[in-house]
Amino acid sequence: MSLPDAVTPVILDTILGHLAPHFLADTQGDRPAARHAASQMLAAYDAETAEELCLAAEIIGFGSQALKALGEAASSDRPVSEKFGHRVSAANLIRQVRDAQRRLDQARRLRRGASELPRSSRAGETGVGAVDVRALMESHQQAGAV
Repeated sequence: MSLPDAVTPVILDTILGHLAPHFLADTQGDRPAARHAASQMLAAYDAETAEELCLAAEIIGFGSQALKALGEAASSDRPVSEKFGHRVSAANLIRQVRDAQRRLDQARRLRRGASELPRSSRAGETGVGAVDVRALMESHQQAGAV
């Protein structure tokens, strides 16, 4: 699975850095464990391009925030107006998740259509700096960076 866009360890590290805080509470503040959880969530999307990787990160981030807002809305010690605000926030975040999922699906369809073209005809594909996202994430994990 080669990436037409350059996905460097820095790009992956940045994305994981933004996603990790969503998992900190559940890992009792253990940042490496939070980054590992974020990497596992990201790997589940099987992104093959930088665009797909970013869209998967959006889905995970917005989805996590939506779940937190729903949890806050279900809290019995909150005023009704605050619960309503959390439900509205959750609904807006869920719309963002659906939009990012649609864009991810579209990007995959376009990539799959482009992959049927001869290699030299693929727009923007140079092969320079191309990286296998799964292999990159696995090497990060083995090195203890994730």
